[in-house]
Amino acid sequence: MDKSSHSNIVVNSPGYSALRLDPGRLYNVVPEGAPGETEVEKVARAARQVVDDAIRAGFKAIFVIAYSPVHGAYYPTSYEYSKMEQGYGRLGLLQSLIEAAGNDLEVIASFHVNNFQSVYEQQPDWREKRENQTDYNYPEKFPLSPYHPAYREWFKGLLVDFLTIHPQIDGLEAFEGYVDYEGPFHADFNEAATHDFQLKHGEAEPLKGAVWKKHRAQGLTELHGILFDVAKEKQKKSFVVQTWTAKPSGELWSINAIRDTFGFDFDEITNLRPHAVAVQLIWQQWAHLNRPTEIFTPEWTETAGREARALLAIPEDVQYLIHVELTDFATEGNINTRWIPVEEFQRALELALSVADGITVYDYVFLRKAYLMT
Repeated sequence: MDKSSHSNIVVNSPGYSALRLDPGRLYNVVPEGAPGETEVEKVARAARQVVDDAIRAGFKAIFVIAYSPVHGAYYPTSYEYSKMEQGYGRLGLLQSLIEAAGNDLEVIASFHVNNFQSVYEQQPDWREKRENQTDYNYPEKFPLSPYHPAYREWFKGLLVDFLTIHPQIDGLEAFEGYVDYEGPFHADFNEAATHDFQLKHGEAEPLKGAVWKKHRAQGLTELHGILFDVAKEKQKKSFVVQTWTAKPSGELWSINAIRDTFGFDFDEITNLRPHAVAVQLIWQQWAHLNRPTEIFTPEWTETAGREARALLAIPEDVQYLIHVELTDFATEGNINTRWIPVEEFQRALELALSVADGITVYDYVFLRKAYLMT
């Protein structure tokens, strides 16, 4: 593909700019190769395509989903209780991306912190529990208890195993961690979580009270700390990304409201000093949820971006990133998923860059289909 086949989508950012890649979506945008091409050669070509496109569009990094909760690792591994994706994973896509990127792009591996189907199925004692001690589940999610000590050890081992296999990776990202996807009282009542709460606060302190909400969030914060610490020990960068919920008025939820509802504490996780915190401020997500369309436009990105930065009180040594998306959300999850018009994407991108230290964009497949392919 020569440069003339590209649209005018170019990220001109003096700050950090990263393009996200879900390898499971890559299958549909890699053209057929020459007759006789081996599987390994095709994976190397796919990686080269991603890197070339990202560079041409002006990005400085690629964030890759390293481990799908359902399909498993996108890299060869035999780590206990793990699962390996049998296409790009078996053939080592992540290593191919690292090699293709060389010194031209950073490659960051994104990991969920407590959402792994293979572990959920093999270790039922590690699952998050409802108050009646039934398993807490949610569509396409497999929540594991942040307070279970054996799960914590497994999660740390997963990251160490990954970095042993990929010593040249540039960093790790904690991806959309939750205790409760519905909020605020569905989880986590795993025996390990309840025991830790009572040990620290006494049996007289009620479950589901204000102290309990902070405690359950602390467990998820400590899981993020495990990822940050493993990255630091190996001299890698660490990142975290999370959605920031918006009210119908356009105002953002408070940090405490997000913490007490979902168990994710922006303040405490930011205070662990990762390299960067990325907040998902996706105007089309909220417009799709029947929020006022006159409020949730690309211009909302700037307003929300300034508000989030003020609420977070970002330390000087932590970068503040805004995550923007290409999907229109109206057809998300459908085979006919579409992307927003180029003008709307460009506007949201420019406004995000005007108030943040950098951006991340979801995702490569949309970018290629919408703006890079002839």
